[in-house]
Amino acid sequence: MIERTATHVPSVFFPLLSLVLFVLAALALAFIGVLWYIFWRPLARTKQDLVIDELAAPVEIVRDRWGVPHIYAGTARDAFLAQGYVHAQDRLFQLEYARLLARGSLAEALGPAALEADRWSRVIGFWRAAERDVAALAPEDRDALTAYTAGVNAFLEANQLRRPAEFTIVGHVPQPWQIQDSVGILKVLGWALSMNWEAELVRMQLIQRLGPERAAELDPALRNGKLPADGDGLDAAALAAAGQLMAAYQEVAGWFGNAPAAGSNNWVVNAQRVAGPMPLLANDPHLTVSIPSLWYENHIEAADGSLRVTGATFAGVPGVVSGHNDHIAWGITAGRADNQDLYVERSNPAYTTQFRAGDQWLPATILREQMTVRGQQEPVIEEVVVTRHGPLINTLIPAEARADLPPLALRWSGHSASSAIHGLLQLQSAADWTSFRAALAAVGEPSMN
Repeated sequence: MIERTATHVPSVFFPLLSLVLFVLAALALAFIGVLWYIFWRPLARTKQDLVIDELAAPVEIVRDRWGVPHIYAGTARDAFLAQGYVHAQDRLFQLEYARLLARGSLAEALGPAALEADRWSRVIGFWRAAERDVAALAPEDRDALTAYTAGVNAFLEANQLRRPAEFTIVGHVPQPWQIQDSVGILKVLGWALSMNWEAELVRMQLIQRLGPERAAELDPALRNGKLPADGDGLDAAALAAAGQLMAAYQEVAGWFGNAPAAGSNNWVVNAQRVAGPMPLLANDPHLTVSIPSLWYENHIEAADGSLRVTGATFAGVPGVVSGHNDHIAWGITAGRADNQDLYVERSNPAYTTQFRAGDQWLPATILREQMTVRGQQEPVIEEVVVTRHGPLINTLIPAEARADLPPLALRWSGHSASSAIHGLLQLQSAADWTSFRAALAAVGEPSMN
């Protein structure tokens, strides 16, 4: 005989189970809500009507199936304003990173880990160079930059609660854009494309250790008198400074996005060799790989006929860098020009801020750069010494390693007055070889072909 016994379930079991399931469901919904708030909610809203006071007339922005914005404005000024808006809409954190890097203020957002990059930025002087170039802007160039800046800031103002997830994760609030920021970004790009000072340090070491003839066997640039191959005056201390400086820069090079030491290419096929009626141009600049890309595809058109251009742009800078208008097409390749030099300075034993220039001693300019570091109450002060050749960069070598090293000054074309923005903006409407060359004549850096 088999007896069956009913199992008694306590009366509190089902309420307790229901409570546990309810709590788990609530936690899951809360987690999904947090993900939505941080990652999904900030995504750009591309179907909306906006009122921007700075616009002279309505602007239409149409995105194709690849998400590329096509801007249709009445004037070039309104078009550049809209371009600033879409750059901020799609690349706001990239813009903020680039401007902080140019200003030497990354540590303000990212903390002590970025302080060394800020020191290099302050010593090299990207922001000082940008402010000088902005002060000399032609009125039409200032107007274009002002319009672009207004577009970036219009997006910031309209989306204070919808910033990209990176800002929430880092805990940083972007500040209003300034026209100096666009110029500063070009300065950093020019630096990244002009790293021949590192090659000169290597050559100095080769000449010291191997002599001019054997060094030339390893480095073709030292052959045929292209570069001086005389090691006189470069003592052991200067050689040590070269090695220490290279090691110090390698610690921060990644912050600046230096392009690899390789070439780039540009291909053109004339109309007789293609199926269509027009020539074809294929451009491969070989710039550094990043997420998001340095490039941003964009089409810009003004109804008054002043602007109709499409191609690849730099987020943070108005206009198209590589592309075409109704008349010409252009692409860029790395110039790798020799636009940087290092000078072994001789300081006055009696006055260490004076440096030899021929038979006299000239005073250096002393700058005190103040850097805010997130998480630290007191700012960090960087004393920048600028000689007639440029800033002393051996101060960036750790203090314990530079005690007996000679001062090294950096001279770079980016320190000289440049009209890169003017050249880029003139390029948008260039119609023939003559106007194309005239536009590029104003560009001092970045070093590109």
